[in-house]
Amino acid sequence: MDIQLFPEPQDVTLGQGIFTFPPTATLMIANAPQCMFPIAQRLKAKLVTNAIPAEITASAAWAGAATITLAVDAAGLPKPESYRLTIAPEGIRITGAD
Repeated sequence: MDIQLFPEPQDVTLGQGIFTFPPTATLMIANAPQCMFPIAQRLKAKLVTNAIPAEITASAAWAGAATITLAVDAAGLPKPESYRLTIAPEGIRITGAD
């Protein structure tokens, strides 16, 4: 299977199932909203360009299911500029070290 991601991951683990975008994608900023908001805006623009309406939320009280969750976890990803991309049937999570 050819997976094209940039930057190229050092490790890929394939799981089961597929992810399908809902009619409107929700981008949830899980933490560090100040630094993540410009990234969420860029991702939203890419989704909209590809005919996937999207909204951004950073509210800790928001109880809905996020389509894409953006987070920072410096302790869990100790190498600078490293990231973890998780795609599951219930959603996508992108976690960066910084």
